Amino acid sequence: MALTFILLTVFIDMLGLGLLIPVIPFIVRQFSESALTVGLLSMSFALFQFFAAPILGKLSDRHGRRPLLLYSLFGSAIGYALFGVAHSLALLFVARIVDGISGGNVSIAQAYIADVTEPKNRSRNFGMLGAAFGLGFIIGPAIGGTLSHFWGLSAPAFFAAGLALANTVLGFFVLPETRPVEKRTRVPMTFASLNPISGVIRGMRHEHLGPIFLAIFAFNVAFSGLQSNFSLFTLARFGWGPSENAALFSVIGIVSAITQAIIVRKLVKVYRDQSIAIIGLSVQAVAYIGTAFVPAAWMIFAVCAVMSFGVGITSPTIQGIVSNSVSDQDQGMMLGTTQSVTALTRIVGPLWAGFSFDWLGPGAPYWSGAIMIAIAAMLVISARPRHHQHQ
Repeated sequence: MALTFILLTVFIDMLGLGLLIPVIPFIVRQFSESALTVGLLSMSFALFQFFAAPILGKLSDRHGRRPLLLYSLFGSAIGYALFGVAHSLALLFVARIVDGISGGNVSIAQAYIADVTEPKNRSRNFGMLGAAFGLGFIIGPAIGGTLSHFWGLSAPAFFAAGLALANTVLGFFVLPETRPVEKRTRVPMTFASLNPISGVIRGMRHEHLGPIFLAIFAFNVAFSGLQSNFSLFTLARFGWGPSENAALFSVIGIVSAITQAIIVRKLVKVYRDQSIAIIGLSVQAVAYIGTAFVPAAWMIFAVCAVMSFGVGITSPTIQGIVSNSVSDQDQGMMLGTTQSVTALTRIVGPLWAGFSFDWLGPGAPYWSGAIMIAIAAMLVISARPRHHQHQ
């Protein structure tokens, strides 16, 4: 039941994001037509999540997963509700900041899975976690597009708020604690240990994981840039609106869910996590080039399906490399650091995507993203991760 609830939690998280992705650029355009403003809105969430994620991860190591996960879910409900009632650009930013402060539940969910899963099965279960992400992408955009069409652009945010609140209530009654008192971290919490910048630097300097964290950074800068302004790209290139983007994101979600729920589980039985991640990054680099120069609207579906497959086999295997390289006591902290690195990319990525879109053209975030992902592939090739003996 515990693993099922965690997967449900991540599914609802991504469902909420999926509900908003097709409509956020159109909401922002009521106040500003700059692609950079859309990027700044995405950055505001990521900036505060960057500081919050390692704190939540460390607190979950110290006080247990359950209370921190429930807090995070409730914070998301508040953030979505504020987004729905926002009638100014400033309040839109406040809403995303609130969600960002409480938005470290992915790192807690990953630590929760590490608590209840044997090391050899972690990449497989991280793949299931990724599949829950993908399912949210399948259903979320379709629902968001429908709600915005019939009830206005704010309707998806209210729906997401209701789902997050319902999940908080459900978790209060059914979610068990997986971090027994005797396994909780006793090391005093200091500013240095909670400072995300120190955590990122520590991760980058890790004896065995430094190149992996650098690869996570490069890969996610490109991917977060794509997420933040893809609706603007399809609007500029093909004249698409929320409905067409909803259909495309649903296709992406279907491919992602199949890849991470089925294909990854088969691949990790035969190949090393590192080898799978390299293949995934290589596939993505090719797909990003295809996105930048795609000549016809129908082709974007095939290109993005290939891209989604690449992301689908990369994300869980990289998470598996990190998780299996650290001790049981450090799962929350290190996976929180992973989320901090990812959150940092959601600061840099949208800013770069918005700037390059405005100044270099709609395809610029994608051909430059291909370069970043190629660099990430080379970093993973150079890495020498070490399998930690877990107890």
